[in-house]
Amino acid sequence: MSNQSLIKRILSGILAVHVLMAMTIWSMPVMAESSDAQEPEIEIYDSAGLAAISDHPDGSYKLAADIDLSGIDWHPIPFCGKLDGCGYTIYNLTVTSVGDDTRISTDGNLIDYDTEFAGLFSSMENAEITNLGITGARIDIMGSTHCFAAILAGYSDRCTVTGCSVSGHVYLQNHGVNAGVGGFVGFGTGYFDSCTADVELIFEDCYLEDRCEQFLGGIFSCGIGNITNCSVKIQGYDSCHGYAHNGGLVGLYYYCNTHVLRGYILNNTIQGQISFFEDNEKRRAFCKPVAGEIMSLVEIEENESDFIRNEVFDYAKVLMPEKCQNPDYAETVIPSGCTEWGYTQHKCGTCGYSWRDTYTAPHHEAGEWVIQIEPDADHKGLRKKYCAKCGQLLEEEFYSKSDEDVSVRHYSLGKLNNWLFGSVSGGLVIVVAVGIVLLGKRKSHSSQNSAE
Repeated sequence: MSNQSLIKRILSGILAVHVLMAMTIWSMPVMAESSDAQEPEIEIYDSAGLAAISDHPDGSYKLAADIDLSGIDWHPIPFCGKLDGCGYTIYNLTVTSVGDDTRISTDGNLIDYDTEFAGLFSSMENAEITNLGITGARIDIMGSTHCFAAILAGYSDRCTVTGCSVSGHVYLQNHGVNAGVGGFVGFGTGYFDSCTADVELIFEDCYLEDRCEQFLGGIFSCGIGNITNCSVKIQGYDSCHGYAHNGGLVGLYYYCNTHVLRGYILNNTIQGQISFFEDNEKRRAFCKPVAGEIMSLVEIEENESDFIRNEVFDYAKVLMPEKCQNPDYAETVIPSGCTEWGYTQHKCGTCGYSWRDTYTAPHHEAGEWVIQIEPDADHKGLRKKYCAKCGQLLEEEFYSKSDEDVSVRHYSLGKLNNWLFGSVSGGLVIVVAVGIVLLGKRKSHSSQNSAE
């Protein structure tokens, strides 16, 4: 083999090593991003992302931010998937219409009704909701037929709700027979654990031709399920010309024609009052702290209540939270803090009744960068950013004088690249040295052969 040919082989080997190392290094970030893209949960950042659930109601979702629904008249949508709130909150939810889908609801006499539903979701079936907050909801429905309204969903079938909270106002003016209002759910079955509700529930019966079946409850108004470790604050107002079923947790507890035949209500707290009338000569007037009426097997243990049952007998006046005919409201804006929600409070100067809307999310106020370690020619520096109001650490990063936005991830990748390319350079030196030695030996060998 000629010297020229040997040199070509050595150079070809060096080039192959360079190409291989480059391909390995530059493929690394792409592989990481490809793995992230296969994540099954869909992140929701805003109201558009929330509305897009209707395109794939059986999907798996998680909130990635608090979501403000101000200025949106939300149209209820069906849902049969998973939603992880991740501790975030949907706020300023306003609903004034029922969803497009209907389901069958059943009264205490096992009579079925084709029914409409309203809430964030119109209906939920086999859904899982975890760690979700809904704050400042206003559900105002003028129902022309049988209808159930609540903050989370009007209808629930075998759903699980864990670690969630709702607050706000639900008002149903109804012209149907079978109807009710709930804090979390209107009608159906569900399992509620470690949830909180702070709700104002109002039912106005407009069906005067016959007696309605009316339901009201802080967790759900009518149905069966398990309720454990929940806390409810309730102010209820029920104007009923039929049969009233009101409860701090559940209005009517029964199996509602499903396969769920029994349940348990354990370790819950109930605080508040339900004011109601039952304009009915066959008066039964159910209103109790836990469950208004029970028509199914249920274990009820270790619940605490501070509850007022307030029955009135003036049937001419619809019961409402306002105590004045013409309330005179003054508005006070309470700004949000680092961890506290802001809102606008409306308070009547005559009777003292107050309510809140226009919530604003808690937020920190970022201060200037604080340098912890100064960068030098060989090392990066470290800087941190704190909240100017409470001092909480908000952000930290490594940085250099030449690149102010170098992150920890890029810094680590840069170190890896430097090490790999450094190794390649060292390898080049070794390969070239070996080549020179081989060339020298080949020349020496050739000279000896010539001498012979």
